[in-house]
Amino acid sequence: MKGKLYELELRLENLQDMVQMVDEYSRHMTAQMWTMLGVFITLFIFIMSGAAYFLIRNIVNDKVNKEIDKRLINLLKENPPVFNASGSSTPDENKRIYLNSSIDGISQLIPDQVMIFNVSPDKSTYMTLSDGLIPILRINENGIVEIEIPDYHENNGEIHWKILWPRMEYENKI
Repeated sequence: MKGKLYELELRLENLQDMVQMVDEYSRHMTAQMWTMLGVFITLFIFIMSGAAYFLIRNIVNDKVNKEIDKRLINLLKENPPVFNASGSSTPDENKRIYLNSSIDGISQLIPDQVMIFNVSPDKSTYMTLSDGLIPILRINENGIVEIEIPDYHENNGEIHWKILWPRMEYENKI
């Protein structure tokens, strides 16, 4: 009987040891699970914070770019980047055509920076057929823009002219 009692005590101790090991293992696994969950939540928050930062930054940048584009479009609407003028007239006895000072942007015209300058006669003569008209655009001593056409002849009739020049000053009315 003593042997059986001893055997039962041994089994009881083994069972208690096993229960204690299972309890320690479950506590270890629970702690490991909470640690992993904490790491995953931290990573998730970090990733979401980064994504939210870039999302908010893109939204703000998009709104800023739209506002800049809107202001730039308004500026260009009110202040086109180039001016143009055209007309027809007969040169005076000095073979000059004087441009009206009320032409939009004429005060910003710099003869050396003109982009397009075209002069054509109403009727062509022998001289204008061979060489064409060679006009000179300048600002005279009175500040008036003039087109001088040295090879103009009265047989050429009326002269048609076109000028395109860049804007030098922008007015921001925004």
